Amino acid sequence: MFCALVLAATCLPPSIAFAQGASNEAAAQALFDQGRTLMHSGKLAEACAKFAESNRLSPGAGTMLNLGACYEKNGQTASAWAIYADAASAADKANRKDWATRARARMSALAPDLSKLTITVPDATKIDGLAVKRDGNDLGSSAWGLAIPVDPGPHTIAASAPGHTPWSTTVQVGAKKDQAAVSVPALEIDPAATAPPIVEKPVGSGTGEAPPIPPPPEETSDEAQRYLGIGMGAVGIVGLGVGTVFGLLANGKKSDAKPDCNADLTVCNDAGVADMKSARSSATISTVGFIAGAALLAGGVVVFVTAPKTSRREPVAVRLAPNGGGANITLGGAW
Repeated sequence: MFCALVLAATCLPPSIAFAQGASNEAAAQALFDQGRTLMHSGKLAEACAKFAESNRLSPGAGTMLNLGACYEKNGQTASAWAIYADAASAADKANRKDWATRARARMSALAPDLSKLTITVPDATKIDGLAVKRDGNDLGSSAWGLAIPVDPGPHTIAASAPGHTPWSTTVQVGAKKDQAAVSVPALEIDPAATAPPIVEKPVGSGTGEAPPIPPPPEETSDEAQRYLGIGMGAVGIVGLGVGTVFGLLANGKKSDAKPDCNADLTVCNDAGVADMKSARSSATISTVGFIAGAALLAGGVVVFVTAPKTSRREPVAVRLAPNGGGANITLGGAW
């Protein structure tokens, strides 16, 4: 009967319901076909993986029956029994009574030989935050103490809780009718999680008190004022440079206006008027730059040379703002 089921199941379509889009259907069909080929070649582990992925993309009773048959031939009896149960439910919803009958028949044939694993958690082990896992999957407290069908082979049981040392063990489950059991022991307290923090004794006079923290060194007033003087001088040099550049621009524009004006440049055509206006604007900025630059440079020299050692100076603020055809330079601060 089992062989007949396998032959019939391999001819089933990969999905009968719950389509999830054309792309998923195409991928599911391709995986299903690969799984069938692999199972016929005896590559059962690879075949089961293909069927499982096909069923994930497009669940259906046909794919589940094939996956169950693959698990059964591969010795994964509990997995086969569980997927047959899902196949029966899916077949009922699809109104495929023949598939549902086959799935339940295989469940009945496997049930007497299923191996089971019981994981008990004594009351002394039950603490806040306790987590129990079987093969990396969480095992809820409602499953503690129950004989649950598992595939034959090794199974890893692990337990953990905050502030405690994790515990794990591996149990070998036999192929047929084995009744394995594991009891989770009380977890040991993790010393590293409960130890008080180590506080280093500060270096001091031996009284246990930390030495006073020295205040940060203050910049002396004469150094501050010298820096101020250097800054003013630098800004002054920039101002002189600005004055020079705009002076040259003014002379250039004045030369450009001569062909379009009379000899004394008092009467000009439109082009000459524009050049003369630009020349006057550049000349204004040049004048302001020379005056401000010279003043700042001279002031910086004075501030640098006369820096007192008992006073603190406020920084000087220099602002350059355009004003019509010229510019305003504002100098502020304490002197």
